[in-house]
Amino acid sequence: MSEYQYYEFQAIDEPLNDREMEELREISTRATITPMSFTNSYEWGDLKAKPVKLLEKYFDVFFYFANWGTRILMFRFPKGALDTASIERYCDQTVLTLKTTKRHILVGFESDDESGDFYEELELGQLLSLRADILRGDYRSLYIGWLQSIQRELVKGTRIEPPLPPGMKKLSKPLRALIEFLRIDPDLLSVAAEQSGELNVTRTQENGVDDWVKLLSSKRKNEIIARILSGDVNAVRRQLIKEFRSSQGQPTLPPQTTKRSVTEILAAAAARSESR
Repeated sequence: MSEYQYYEFQAIDEPLNDREMEELREISTRATITPMSFTNSYEWGDLKAKPVKLLEKYFDVFFYFANWGTRILMFRFPKGALDTASIERYCDQTVLTLKTTKRHILVGFESDDESGDFYEELELGQLLSLRADILRGDYRSLYIGWLQSIQRELVKGTRIEPPLPPGMKKLSKPLRALIEFLRIDPDLLSVAAEQSGELNVTRTQENGVDDWVKLLSSKRKNEIIARILSGDVNAVRRQLIKEFRSSQGQPTLPPQTTKRSVTEILAAAAARSESR
């Protein structure tokens, strides 16, 4: 079987500068490099750097797939922007991983299937917005990652499922793209979503941000602008996210509405598959 690997990195919060682009060019002479991205594919050889290290230093998103069945999606967040205790509830550290560095939080999804030779071209596209969803406290993508963990039997059967987010019955296109990317069994997804409540969309968090910004004093806004112009962009962003989340009184975890064990969920999914 011939090999094929595809690597794509995206910068979201701020573009690469000239020096960073030169550093990346030293790693790969044939990659497509822009101020916002790094992409390359290999039919022989491999990337001459560790992807996680590139993500930590330069980018906010890492996307990878290989024709032997491995698929990886990783997001970088500013440290302090997420409640890591909440994220950990969904992670098995194999399929869904959480890593904290001095400056960042890395959340990764991985799917492996060695049953065949996978030549389909996958795209980052719709998956990009999942990073913003996680920042807003939408944990549906994390729950989907957890389903991949139990599908691969990486979680003990006696474990109780993590908080089931609302809105699992009506998924967005990015979430459906993630389900396809991770190859989640449809019967497992259907059973898991049964007890999920409705997603409250009467007042989106984006509108909450708009309202909160309007309430900031002129003095505070001037301070923020001055710090941004001085180059302190990431630190300002981390602080503002923290202040906004605190002002909204957002729960660190979705409400725990179910008490199902892994064994119960898998058995129900198997029964549904047999019935179907």
